[in-house]
Amino acid sequence: GNSGMGDTEVQHRNPKHIQFGLEVPKALTYHGWEPGCEYTKPLVIRNVQIKTQKIRYKISGGHFSSTLYPQPITLSAGTSYTLPVTFRPSQKNSYEEFVEIGTVDGAFRVPILALLPTSNVSIPEYLKFGMCAVGDSITVNFNIHNTSTLPADFNWECSDCFEIQPKSGSLVPKGDAHFSATFSPQRASVYDVVAVCSYGNEHCSSKSMRLEGVGKYPHVLVRAAPPTTLAARKGRSGGDG
Repeated sequence: GNSGMGDTEVQHRNPKHIQFGLEVPKALTYHGWEPGCEYTKPLVIRNVQIKTQKIRYKISGGHFSSTLYPQPITLSAGTSYTLPVTFRPSQKNSYEEFVEIGTVDGAFRVPILALLPTSNVSIPEYLKFGMCAVGDSITVNFNIHNTSTLPADFNWECSDCFEIQPKSGSLVPKGDAHFSATFSPQRASVYDVVAVCSYGNEHCSSKSMRLEGVGKYPHVLVRAAPPTTLAARKGRSGGDG
């Protein structure tokens, strides 16, 4: 009755799948943990077949275990069994192990994951500077946002007449940083370069941003066509007729 409804609600939050007539979560995932502490999550195994099933389970690796003694479990049709899985992290590492569940028809694994949060920043895809006289400069301001719950160190690299300030620094979790990008063309041409922002632990992640601008010579005068040209053309066409 009511327990079935509760399970349906949970199902939307926690993706499940069915293996050998048993409904299990696709994975058991631990978030926001610290080394030296203990965390327990329930692994719910539900028999969705119309026959009674006998199952066995085994937890791999040393960082996850269960308080229950691993004995065969008999699950009648429509019933479920809750296996408490305890995680005892010793270090700030990512852990990937599994619970192996065996049935008469075969065995399968449910991954157990304890992943570390990673840094992530969002930056503009491109900056457009438009036209700028050679020897002059144009500055465009922009922001980057730290979308993660970790502090993120960053470092900018760009070349060829573009400069980003500040070049390096640190973003607080969920924080913003303000930058100025300056375009100082040295020649009359179209500039299309990529600036790279390295960030995160030891700057191991990076994202790129395109910088586009056009350098123009400042004192190029557009001369009108000499007045003789038109008269000469008229004279020529008169001679032809």
